[in-house]
Amino acid sequence: MDRKKIILVVLVAIFCISLAYRIMHPFKQESVDQLTYVGKRVVVKSIKGISDLPGEEASNTGSIVLLDLFLSPPKHKGKVIRNVFESTAVKKITQPEDTAKKNEQQKTALAVPKKENPLAVAQQDLSRFNVFGMFESKDEKIVFLERGKEVLVVRKGDRIDGKYFVENITDETVTLKSRQLDEPLYIIVGEL
Repeated sequence: MDRKKIILVVLVAIFCISLAYRIMHPFKQESVDQLTYVGKRVVVKSIKGISDLPGEEASNTGSIVLLDLFLSPPKHKGKVIRNVFESTAVKKITQPEDTAKKNEQQKTALAVPKKENPLAVAQQDLSRFNVFGMFESKDEKIVFLERGKEVLVVRKGDRIDGKYFVENITDETVTLKSRQLDEPLYIIVGEL
């Protein structure tokens, strides 16, 4: 016989044996006379059976609904921290006229951007680059620039951040041209 068939026959036999055992020895849940767990929050009074109700006779024809817990709910000691169903009204705070004018002046002052020197902005942008490698293939030179965790592969004719055009790459420098500046910018490669 095939190995898979032998495993199947063994598993079917184990299933049949366990099924026969469970039929011969059914599981029975143990019961107790009285519950011993007492919760801290809810105190449950003993619920009377249908035959124990005062003034009424037990009848097998209809059902009786016990409304003790509904009519007198248990008291909870917890308190409401925030009621999500409560409607809240927004109060409008009025400011004195002097402070309102000062706030408007500050907003307009912040809204007007300060003109920065384009050369200082370019130097700040390019100072974040570190040159850590150069590759030369035939007539083309490629420089690897690092900015934080970002690595840029730069060739002649590429644009860096859409602002700086790479005009030339030599062994010592990378020459860049910016639209805002008339003079070229240089990144010193140094000795690698």
